[in-house]
Amino acid sequence: MFVSAAVLTIVALVLPHRPGPDPLVDIITSAVALVCALVLIAVRNHLRMWFFHVLIQIGNVLIAGGMYAGGPTETTEQYALLYLWGALYASYFFSRRAAVFHTLLGSISYGLVLLLKEPNLFWVSRWFVMMGSFMIAAIIVNWLTRQIRTLARSDSLTGLYNRRTFEEELGRTLRRAERDQRPVCVILLDLDNFKRINDTLGHSTGDRLLKESAAAWSEQVRHNDVLARYGGDEFAVLLPECSLQHAEMVAGRLHRAVPSQATCSIGFAMWDGTESEDALLTRVDEALYRAKRKGRNQVSTAVPSSF
Repeated sequence: MFVSAAVLTIVALVLPHRPGPDPLVDIITSAVALVCALVLIAVRNHLRMWFFHVLIQIGNVLIAGGMYAGGPTETTEQYALLYLWGALYASYFFSRRAAVFHTLLGSISYGLVLLLKEPNLFWVSRWFVMMGSFMIAAIIVNWLTRQIRTLARSDSLTGLYNRRTFEEELGRTLRRAERDQRPVCVILLDLDNFKRINDTLGHSTGDRLLKESAAAWSEQVRHNDVLARYGGDEFAVLLPECSLQHAEMVAGRLHRAVPSQATCSIGFAMWDGTESEDALLTRVDEALYRAKRKGRNQVSTAVPSSF
C-alpha cells in the first residue's frame, strides 16, 4: 500500500492536473512512504500485530500532511480516496471493532485537514458523504470477510472446525508449546459402525448422528480447546496446556457423551515435546485403531514415541 500510494502520487504529478503549489510536499511524502515500505520489507518477519495498527495511522498522517500542505482543497481532495485503503486493510485483517476504529480515525484526520484549509464549513457535506461511504464499505468488507473465513474454516454439517483448521491450529499450538514448555494432547474419535448406520437407516440418520455427536462433544471441552470434524465420521480434539491425565478424563467424558444410539472409539496421546505434527497424529491414529481392533467402544492411550 505504501509503495502504491507513493507511485500513484508521483505519476499524478506528471499527468495533466490543476496548477498548485510547489510539488515538493508530494515528493517528500512519497519518499517517506517508500522508506516505510523498505523498512517493512526488511523487518516483516519480526513485526508484532500491534505494529500493523500503527502503520495504518502512519499512512493516515502521511495522507493528511500531503493534503494540508498541498494548496487549495480542490487540488488535493482526490487524495482523500487513499483513506479508503487503510479502512479496507483494517476491515480485511482486523476485527470489526478495529476496522471501525481505524476508519473513524481516518475520518477525523481528513475532517481536521478540511477544517484547517476551509474554515467556512462548506466542506462538511462532501466529507460526510465520502467518509460515510468509506465506513459502510469497511463494514461490508469486514462482514463478507468474516463470512468467507467462517465457511473456509468450518464443517458445513456440524458447524465445527474442519480438518484444515484443526491442522493449522495444531501447528500453531505446538510451536507455542515448544516455546513456553507447555503440554499438549490430541484426541481422535471415531463413531463405531457408522457405515452400517448409513446403509441401513439412511444418510439422513447418519447426518443427524454426526450433528448430535458434535453438539454433545462440544459441551465436554473447554472454550480454548479445538474440536473439529476430521473427516467422515472421525473427529479430533486439540487440548492445549493439558496433561495426559486430564486428557484421559476428557476422553472418558467424550466417550460417555456420545448419543445413546451409538458408540465411539477413542485414541489419545500427549505431545512428547519434539515430534512433528504428523508424528503426533500418527501415534493418536494408531491408538484409535487399536481401540477399534479390541472390539470398538473403547478408549486407548497412544504408545509413547520413545518406545
